[in-house]
Amino acid sequence: MTFRKLASVCIIFLVSLCVCPAPDNAVAADKLLQSSDLTYLGSFRVPTGNHGTTSFDYGGEPLAYYPAHNSLFIMGNITAGFNVAEISIPALKTGSTGSLNTATILQNFVDPTGGKAGNVKAGGACCVANGVQPGNILVVGDKLVGASYTFYDANSEAVMSHYTKGLTLSTKDSAGMFQLTGSPGASYVSGWMTDIPAAYQSALGGAHLVGNGSLNIIGRTSWGLSAFSTNLANLGSVVPLPVHPLMYYNTSHPSIGQWGGGAGTYQTTWNGTGVIRGMAFPPGSRTVLFIGKVGTGTFCYGEGSACGDSCNNDKGNHAYPYQDRVWAYDVNDFIAAKNGTKQPWDVIPYAVWQLPTPYSNVCSSDLGAGGAAYDPATKRLYVSQPKVDSAFMYSSGPVINVYSVNVDGVTTPRNPSTTTILNVQ
Repeated sequence: MTFRKLASVCIIFLVSLCVCPAPDNAVAADKLLQSSDLTYLGSFRVPTGNHGTTSFDYGGEPLAYYPAHNSLFIMGNITAGFNVAEISIPALKTGSTGSLNTATILQNFVDPTGGKAGNVKAGGACCVANGVQPGNILVVGDKLVGASYTFYDANSEAVMSHYTKGLTLSTKDSAGMFQLTGSPGASYVSGWMTDIPAAYQSALGGAHLVGNGSLNIIGRTSWGLSAFSTNLANLGSVVPLPVHPLMYYNTSHPSIGQWGGGAGTYQTTWNGTGVIRGMAFPPGSRTVLFIGKVGTGTFCYGEGSACGDSCNNDKGNHAYPYQDRVWAYDVNDFIAAKNGTKQPWDVIPYAVWQLPTPYSNVCSSDLGAGGAAYDPATKRLYVSQPKVDSAFMYSSGPVINVYSVNVDGVTTPRNPSTTTILNVQ
């Protein structure tokens, strides 16, 4: 049967809710990435010492790839507030951290918010008790876009979440904070960000994905991962900036796991120890990758020693041992949620796997959780692994691990719950 005839049959029976098979000639853009599609290439170090306002001690959390310079924007010491520097990407090497090449500083650390990171209350008022933390950063056109989220927002006071900054860090041109509207709250959208490939922007209703989750006071944010589409290039000109819900979970719909773990298929997919570092949507695939870590043992709240956590004695959430992890989502499910044929909490990952890391895992998940950024030209994924370089003065610093993403080849598409055929001639 030809594709045109197959398409006609599908259209006729869609009225009867027929689930139609995909055409045999699936294209590379339909590929669903698997664990074998990520290959570790090597790593590099970040510079030690102070560079402007701070250093990389306890740093390396959010990352953003800057294609014009083939460089990375990267956050510094998380305890020192909001500070971003630009570093080069040296030749990759494998081996001990001491044997790796070291990036050079291209632009010193600067506060990209212009001192307004805490202005997240209604009307841009400051401040929320317990302060704010930096969300991810992303190069959008000629600007750096960043996010700010409240660390412990018991009353959900945060409304504003995003800011912009020119790519010359020393220039005083910060703008924001700005509000994103259309989500259940600012704590759902104030974290990670990535580009949507051009082929999917119309179907997803935007050029960028944003999200946040797994924060203190879990009732104010997603129970795990989340994704909303928007157009970050319109920050400041469209106020507030609308988003479209694609995937999130909540108290009534903890679809990939309970805060306190528990029995079930997804008991170790996510729990209260989970932290998401960033996400990527590699062009040539229909997969959104979330990069982070989670505890895979029995969940316990309290002192680490009382919870059987041999590597993190802080009081808080524990589920020793911990694992660097990738959550992979099919964009077709995001499109179904955008079109209203799925609820955002019905979208679950089609695959979850351990991210191979060259250096021993760090147990503390809340401080210096790392970051992720993607370069579509070289198909490279950059992931910051915190607290593994002992050359730093006050703590172990981050290294940047680099992975290739194989978007070539064909994947047999999954059977969706509904099939929509577009542009039939």
